[in-house]
Amino acid sequence: MVIRPTRIELSRSFPVLGFAVHSDQQPRWFEIAIATEKRLFAGSEKLQRSESNFFSTRAQGPLTFANGEALYLVPPEVLSRFAGRDSLYYALASYEEPTLDKPSAVFVPNGSPQSVRISKSFTGVSRRLTTRSTTYHRDYAGSDPKTISWGGDAFAATPAAAANHPQARPTASALDTAYDDGHGPMSTPVMHALPALATATADDQYGIDGPVPDRYDLLAVGMTTGAAVALDDAAVDAGAPTDAAVGAAAQVKVSTLKVWLNAFIPEASVTALGDCFSGDNRAFSSDIHASSRMHSEVEAANLGASAAGESFHWHNCDTSHKIDCSTGAVLEEARGDTSRMTFRVNIGSFPDPVAGVHDLPTPSSVRIAYVGAANNPLVSHSPDIDMNMVFTLDPVTGILNFEGAVDAFPSFEGYASANNGAPVELFTHSHAPDAGPTDLIGDANQPISGSVQLG
Repeated sequence: MVIRPTRIELSRSFPVLGFAVHSDQQPRWFEIAIATEKRLFAGSEKLQRSESNFFSTRAQGPLTFANGEALYLVPPEVLSRFAGRDSLYYALASYEEPTLDKPSAVFVPNGSPQSVRISKSFTGVSRRLTTRSTTYHRDYAGSDPKTISWGGDAFAATPAAAANHPQARPTASALDTAYDDGHGPMSTPVMHALPALATATADDQYGIDGPVPDRYDLLAVGMTTGAAVALDDAAVDAGAPTDAAVGAAAQVKVSTLKVWLNAFIPEASVTALGDCFSGDNRAFSSDIHASSRMHSEVEAANLGASAAGESFHWHNCDTSHKIDCSTGAVLEEARGDTSRMTFRVNIGSFPDPVAGVHDLPTPSSVRIAYVGAANNPLVSHSPDIDMNMVFTLDPVTGILNFEGAVDAFPSFEGYASANNGAPVELFTHSHAPDAGPTDLIGDANQPISGSVQLG
């Protein structure tokens, strides 16, 4: 049994957290527990738990695997409770049957709970694009006690079960990747039965948080999760990762990543300052050539190899038309300026104006930062359409995280393609019925974020 976090630090720029779980044999059900201190996993510390320092998936019922793999994304409203803490530790209980009363074993990395760091910049969730939430109460007496209980409590009374449970067989891994986060090598991911826990010692001190690119200050979490998502079958290495350089080609699910972004006007025409202009007259579309006011695409290739990097990018503004408001006849036309639409692609790390370099989760990880702005070329000094995004892909697991912000007008969409395959929708954002060109004034203020499985 293996459990691994999808990132090593929560921050304002990277506020989404999940856990990849692998089992190469029965059992097929599990629950995950997270806590701000190691000692809180012990049953003897149950009375010290609260919803501000502990959470388990127990209230959601048993989570299940598909082909031995699962991905659990922690609900953002849960993560927001831990803002201001130093670390978030994690553990897993497994079950032979789809009930949560008799765990077969409890697993933690290297026999002692490991942690995800919590940056000082992480403040939690302020707003979301979509909702699929579970209500969590704020006090123990009035809430479901399942959220601060877990299988380790019952397992502590029957420790023999852990000794008799077979250890996972080491195999090659799609979840094990080498990385250097500046705090030493990651502990071995071999899972053992949970021992009696002592009071926690201090975890790693805060690292320097990654830079927040210009015009990203309004980013917020858009992920709404709380469910275990099945991953493709992949064997997992129970051995410790090494600090291998990216120069040695890694086993990757995604060797080529293409991302494209559009800002478009769904209506046939819009009115601004008494004049009429044609729109794109379409719905959301993954067609990479769909009509758009702003279109940007980028491709990163040879991921997992020493030659990894950007292979292509292109920006385009389709022709704008000023039309007669009565007849629709074209009066003027021009193309927008694409000079303020830019991508920056980094592999393994990216420049940090404070620390010099900020490491990504793994040496093979790719980060794509996008800042885009363009205005109506037919109106002097017209306000910009703004779109700012950051994409981070682990090519080994195929997990692509993204976050950013767009304007309240027009509509926006993003798509990705792995290994030249079919498009995968990343996000769609419709403008409000009463929104219009005047809502372009100011910076992007509509948050976008999420995570998808590619490959």
